[in-house]
Amino acid sequence: MLPHRSIPLLILFLYIQAEELPPRQSQPPTIILQSERSVKYFKGSSKTTDRELVELPCAAVGSPNITFQWLKDGEIFNPDDPSFISKKTNITRVFQSKEGTGTLVLSELESEDSGIYQCIASNAFGKSYSRQVHLVEAKLGVFKSLSKEEGTYKPVLGESLKLLCDPPESIPPPKIDWVRYDAEDGFTFITTKGDDRIEMDFEGNLYFANIQQQDDNYKEKYGCSVNNHVLSGTSYGFFSWIDIQGGDSQIQFPVTLLYQSQKEVIGIKGRTVKFKCIFGGNPTPTIQWNRIGGEMDNTRMMPETHEFVIQKVQVEDAGEYECVGTNSLSDPHKAKFVLKVEYKPEWITEPRPVEKGVEEEASFACDADGIPKPVIKWFSNGLPLETLPPSDRRRFVNNQLIFQNLTRDEAQVIQCNASNIHGYLWADVSLSILAFKPEIKIPLTMVKVAEDQSVVLPCETIGKPHPVIYWKKGVQKLEGEHYIPHPSGNLTLKNAEKSDEGSYTCYAQNKYGSVEATGKLIVRKKTEITSPPFPKEQQVNFRRDAHFQCSATTDDQESKNLRITWLHNGIPVDLHNPDVKITDAYGLILKNTSSKNTGNYTCVATNGLDSASASAQLNVIAPPDPPRDITLSPCQAREAELHWNAGSDNFSPIKYFIIEYNNTYKPEKWKEAGRVFDPSATSHSITVSPHVSYSFRVIAVNDMGQSQPSKHSQLPCQTPPAPPDKRPSNVTDDRSKPGFLIIKWDIMEQEDHNGEGFAYQVVIKRNGKTEPYIIDDWKIGRKEIPVDTVYEPYEVTVTARNNLGVSAEPAYNFIAYSAEAEPLVTPSNFELVPGKEVTVKEAWFQWDAVDTSPAMMRGEFKGYKIRYWQADNPDLKTEIFIPKAVETISKVSKRRRRRVVPKFIAAASNLPPFSNLELDVVAVNTHFASNGSNSINLTTPEGVPDQVSYAIVLVRGAHHFLLEWGQPKKVNGILTGYEIGHQKIDGLVVGEMSKPFKYDDPNQNRAFLGGLEERSEYRIFIWAKTKIGSGEPYYLDAKTAQPARESVWKKGPDETLYHWSNISGLETATRYEVRIVASNGKDKIVSDVKSDVITAGASPLAEGGFVTAGWFIGMMVAIAVLILILIIVCFIKRSRGKAYHVQEKERLNGADPEGGEGNHNNDIPRSEVEPLTKSPDSFDNDNERPLGGSETDSMAEYGDVDPSKFNEDGSFIGQYGGQKAPSEAAAPSAMSTFV
Repeated sequence: MLPHRSIPLLILFLYIQAEELPPRQSQPPTIILQSERSVKYFKGSSKTTDRELVELPCAAVGSPNITFQWLKDGEIFNPDDPSFISKKTNITRVFQSKEGTGTLVLSELESEDSGIYQCIASNAFGKSYSRQVHLVEAKLGVFKSLSKEEGTYKPVLGESLKLLCDPPESIPPPKIDWVRYDAEDGFTFITTKGDDRIEMDFEGNLYFANIQQQDDNYKEKYGCSVNNHVLSGTSYGFFSWIDIQGGDSQIQFPVTLLYQSQKEVIGIKGRTVKFKCIFGGNPTPTIQWNRIGGEMDNTRMMPETHEFVIQKVQVEDAGEYECVGTNSLSDPHKAKFVLKVEYKPEWITEPRPVEKGVEEEASFACDADGIPKPVIKWFSNGLPLETLPPSDRRRFVNNQLIFQNLTRDEAQVIQCNASNIHGYLWADVSLSILAFKPEIKIPLTMVKVAEDQSVVLPCETIGKPHPVIYWKKGVQKLEGEHYIPHPSGNLTLKNAEKSDEGSYTCYAQNKYGSVEATGKLIVRKKTEITSPPFPKEQQVNFRRDAHFQCSATTDDQESKNLRITWLHNGIPVDLHNPDVKITDAYGLILKNTSSKNTGNYTCVATNGLDSASASAQLNVIAPPDPPRDITLSPCQAREAELHWNAGSDNFSPIKYFIIEYNNTYKPEKWKEAGRVFDPSATSHSITVSPHVSYSFRVIAVNDMGQSQPSKHSQLPCQTPPAPPDKRPSNVTDDRSKPGFLIIKWDIMEQEDHNGEGFAYQVVIKRNGKTEPYIIDDWKIGRKEIPVDTVYEPYEVTVTARNNLGVSAEPAYNFIAYSAEAEPLVTPSNFELVPGKEVTVKEAWFQWDAVDTSPAMMRGEFKGYKIRYWQADNPDLKTEIFIPKAVETISKVSKRRRRRVVPKFIAAASNLPPFSNLELDVVAVNTHFASNGSNSINLTTPEGVPDQVSYAIVLVRGAHHFLLEWGQPKKVNGILTGYEIGHQKIDGLVVGEMSKPFKYDDPNQNRAFLGGLEERSEYRIFIWAKTKIGSGEPYYLDAKTAQPARESVWKKGPDETLYHWSNISGLETATRYEVRIVASNGKDKIVSDVKSDVITAGASPLAEGGFVTAGWFIGMMVAIAVLILILIIVCFIKRSRGKAYHVQEKERLNGADPEGGEGNHNNDIPRSEVEPLTKSPDSFDNDNERPLGGSETDSMAEYGDVDPSKFNEDGSFIGQYGGQKAPSEAAAPSAMSTFV
């Protein structure tokens, strides 16, 4: 217990301690909201009736509370001044908008409100200054007045002219336009953009390169208009009149420079620079812009007609530029410009806010660049630093302001100003002083680490001044190379060992107090690779698979966390790639490898604490990588030199390179320009055409194939123009259009034009007269010239030309003929050659030869055409061309001494068999035929038919096919039937042909082909026949099905539709057992025994008559009763059947249940030839068999449908089962059996 005299001392100590614990932070103000614009315009109350408001924002943060005040033109601005009371509203027109901010609002602004405003935020620790805002009153003056005489211009046509504007004063600078004013129509703006003849200079004056008649404004006047966007006002004035002198004839003038903007321009980096040249002259000059000694940046440099614009100017844009004006009367006229680029200050190092503790050091860096070099000035709380009392704890070092051994009272706001003639940078940052005892933000709890790994024990500590921090394990202080302390308080323990496990304590202490934290470190056994990736190195061909294996171990306590991953060249393999697979044993499989798979593969084993890795190399032998660095030497007119560097050969030496090109005419089409067979080559010369813009790319080739194409050359190869090298090729004539001489040629592609103004020149010569024709559309490859001749020769030359001359290739003289016409001669005495037999497809004919002279043929004689047509269809003619041949000259008769007309003999082949034909013959030139000769009649003999029109497999069973086919389109006679054969196919081996089945019914179109092996492929042949023989076979391939399971139908409710068959040759009054057997030609299925069938008639053992027998009378009565019951049952059944209209359903499916079908080809029931689904020609999958395709499972096959097996009033059988015609379904006779 303390003595009484100690109590006052303790109270005093506690008081002193409390005094020594200052507030945690001394925070000067920092402005966080200020005007983004350095200049603001206002209209002023004299120019607007609206209550105009201007807001100058200002807000700041800091502690303690902040006060705001404003400077205007460097002086304290008092918003409460009574002079700001509005005369209109009697309330102040200047006030701060929100409590807690310094935002200044001015309304009903007057001229005296113009000035430079700046916000100051203050508290006990300093002052923060905003950027300056210049408030400017907008103004727009009025134009001077001119008399009409003063403003009238009197040029002659073709002379250049300048109209003055002399715009009035405007703040901000106005937008200037020119208008034409008419008292009736008002103002019409003059558009100069895109007009080579009319342009406005930067001062607003309007220029005419040459005066045209439409410029004379007899009733109009030209006016200059200025628009002030702030005042939303436009002023018109300085009106001018143009009165053209000297009549309507134009005078031509050489180029003169009417206007050049400032010759030396200082451009500000990042802004836009404009040069302007205006030339006069008639014809209107063309203007070109050039950069002297440098390249144009087409993305930023935009040459327009009279103006050159550089957007976002850069320092490297400095240099000389020129505009060049030309017309046909003078040499080029040039005007030069010099651009110097400067820029306003840009931060190199911008000051940042600083928080420091007492007794610590704070530094602020402020450095900027610009042209001219900016001047750096420092301020503290708005006062120039040089005006403050000197201090040995404040100093400058290399653009840094440094404060040492800080105290709480040195909290302040530091300002830095970097300025040159183009602008300034202003930084306003705070120096905050902190003072508080240590606090551990991230304490040590429990940390795990693997052996031989370094570990960081956390103890993130804060405190001002910065606390002293040390560590202990138990009672031992941790020092030495094994431990690395960090300023934050953390401790790094290097190369952990099992002995390092245990509890660790972190201690932190400064002048205001201390704190500690304890935690635990656990050390685990390290992870190791037990089986590194195997093989260590492997090489595979591309598109082959590659395999790697790997395994690892780790600490038993961490084995559940062990994971193995794979890296390719240090990057995780893409497991979403379908060609990459990780096996269950952590193996790596790379499928379908390519050159991209070449590289180092690393197996990484980790448990979350540490990791181990091992690597292997994979080399994929693949096509080369694309060549790179494709460049071009300057292109010549006919040669370009291409340079490249080869890509990786991917472990197979490069054999050669393929060079490809495209051009602007066909940019989507790449063509081969040549091959370079030197694998070490890096350049090649290529022949090119003039006036073409080329791009090139290179492909490398090795034994594994071609690389992907390289990137194309970045800069195009633009060749200069030249006269065409070639003339048009393949010049021919077209004699098909009477009254014309038609010349045709192959068009020349654009890359062969070699320059502008390309055209074809056709020259025609006849009888000493020459006529030239120009075709200026390169896509036209013919010229039609009207003539009054028929098949007359002309001498023709076709050449190519452009603006630089005619094609270098010599012109080719071609003899062309004017169009042909119908011959004037007609063959006669057309007849069959006597003694020559007419066969199925050929007959021999003869006729009198015609005069084949050009005058009579009116064209080039080509031969004859024998024409034939069916006697009943004369409009459909077929022609057989008979080429010209040596005519047979008949002998001269000695008796009569006269020449017999020669005969022409020819055969006509491929005549249609079994046809009544009419024939004639005509003589033909290239395009026309003569009139027909006399016609003759001819009947060709019967032949063999064509193929059947189609053939399909309707039903496929395990041992049979049901086939259907269509009649041949051309029978060529009388059809007598068909033959069907088949061959078994076993892989690529085709078996022997079976003996064909013959069908002598020409109307038959279905047949059953049985006796086949199950699940076997067959080729089926079908021939159509006439009495002459069989035609070409039609064949199809099909596969039999697998055998179905054996089954017998089960008996179901009685149905109204029965299937039955007559059994003849039975004995009367005899009991029989009946079975139904279903067969597909090979297998059979037998039904249950039906044992209660008794035939009618008297038993052989019966004596006497039966009519009077009692049993007979009883039986007849019973039959009558049964018939009555049957009628009632049938009526009920009929009523129930209305719920499912079988006959209507059949009609909708295309069947006619009331019409007889007749014989269904070899007694195949209807259900089999019309299955539920259409059968394809061949089935390879038994799961896809159609219903009815199995000989035992099908309800309808062979008509073996037991009518007692289904209910629903017979509707299922009526729709799908086999049916007989109603006449066949009548009640059976006494010798019929229901089955």
